[in-house]
Amino acid sequence: MKDAQQLTLEQAVGHLLCPLFSHSDLDQLKRWQERDHYGAAFFNRRTFENLRDVTGALQEAAELPLVVAGDLENGAGKSVADKSTQFPWIMGCSAANNEDAIFQMGRAAGLEGRHAGFHWTFAPVVDLNYNFRSGETNIRSFGDDPERVLRLARAYAKGVQSENRMAACAKHFPGAGMDERDQHLVTSINSLTVDAWMATYGKVWRGMFEADVWTVMPGHISFPAWQGWADDPAAALPASLCPKLLTDLLRQELGFQGVIVSDAATMVGIQSRASEDDAVVRFIEAGGDSYLFAEPEKDYDRLLAAVKSGRLSEARVYESAQRMLDLKHKLHLFDDVYGPEPTAEQAAELTSAAQTLADQSIVVERDNGKVGQAPTTGAKVLTITLNQEGHKFLPIELEEFDAALTEAGYEVTHLLNPGHHAIIEVMDQFETVFLNFYIVPHMVMGHTRLYSANAMTFWRGFYTDHADVRCSSFGTPYILFDQPHLPNLLQAYGASPMQQRVAVDVWLGKKPALGDSPVRQPRVTIKNQPLDCLA
Repeated sequence: MKDAQQLTLEQAVGHLLCPLFSHSDLDQLKRWQERDHYGAAFFNRRTFENLRDVTGALQEAAELPLVVAGDLENGAGKSVADKSTQFPWIMGCSAANNEDAIFQMGRAAGLEGRHAGFHWTFAPVVDLNYNFRSGETNIRSFGDDPERVLRLARAYAKGVQSENRMAACAKHFPGAGMDERDQHLVTSINSLTVDAWMATYGKVWRGMFEADVWTVMPGHISFPAWQGWADDPAAALPASLCPKLLTDLLRQELGFQGVIVSDAATMVGIQSRASEDDAVVRFIEAGGDSYLFAEPEKDYDRLLAAVKSGRLSEARVYESAQRMLDLKHKLHLFDDVYGPEPTAEQAAELTSAAQTLADQSIVVERDNGKVGQAPTTGAKVLTITLNQEGHKFLPIELEEFDAALTEAGYEVTHLLNPGHHAIIEVMDQFETVFLNFYIVPHMVMGHTRLYSANAMTFWRGFYTDHADVRCSSFGTPYILFDQPHLPNLLQAYGASPMQQRVAVDVWLGKKPALGDSPVRQPRVTIKNQPLDCLA
């Protein structure tokens, strides 16, 4: 077994960095790897062949195996653009509430992801979606019930780590979902008291560690009550820079001894609190092990200079390098950086699990008698998709929804983000109008509300004039807060191809809606006291 003390100081320093290898040519990536000895590297969504080509070249350039990381939050499909099973988003899986199928989704990440070249998924998300305005959690979360979140996140992590194919990573410590703001844009705040946190978020974190999740990702999120900043929460540092959170709370109080990987170092949540030159050193000083989205060459030089100046001890560097080496041994990377292609039997099992989760994910939030009532056979129907155009990682038009209607014998016309004039001019031509919301985290950074462009669709209230308008949400579960007077609503919590087709089947009466909502709906209430600004 490789011991960190066998590494040169330069190799040990490199093991603490995990750059984003996405935008440069392959020769440049290989030069970076040969010079800086990176312990890990992150890749966004790519095709299977491209991943194998690039990771293969980088592994050849590395003196020691490289840990390849990605956001395989719902199986390999989010990071491997082809040759992978497409599962629902996390909240859709939670609505299905099927631990066995969620275990299989984690297993899919390990089987399909490892074969493509991944070894480390930054999942499961264990944040509690307490604030319905949070633009970071939403359908990336298992919901707002700690018991359910823990139970399902453990099932996913166990599937990921089964047979040691891939490392799971619980995120985002100490927990997103309290603040409506997004750590991509600001240091967000977990505003609970220590006792309340221990009973909720703390319970989830302890449970994940008892289940032996191998790695943890702290967010650029503060916990002022623990840090001693309850009277001035905005002053509290994010976990990614705070020894009180990474060392005192995570390591000592909660007992976690695995790899701590930062969230992306490019985010405003950390960069607004530390200079670019200083952030990487402060993360390691605080107790972290792997600095995500490290700037190639520069962060290596910064860490090495901190050691040589005496600011950062060699012992601290070698401690984290050893954790990274231990992770590589757990993953058997010194034997084979890839895994075998899934067998036909395994592929069938994963597809079956994905279909089960899709079938059980649909929730009827509101029904005016239209759910299960098929339009006239052969009728003309209009489908409208509302979202933010131009997102490169997500299906924009909900094509499978339209395809399923077409296959059922309907004549389908589609509109994307239309203004009210476009709808009013044509709606009388259609027996049924399907209004599909597809608003998800990160389409517009910082929120998951209806966008200004979407509002133009509702002017003059076409859904009050047309006899058969049917509404579905393939994203945020809080549509009825923004549009409380919709006639009906199916909630899918995600837009996998299977979910789109199951939603059509539920509307047409071919399948029942079997989901159980993982979140509580927000309500507008009348307050007894005036707002602070009016007092």
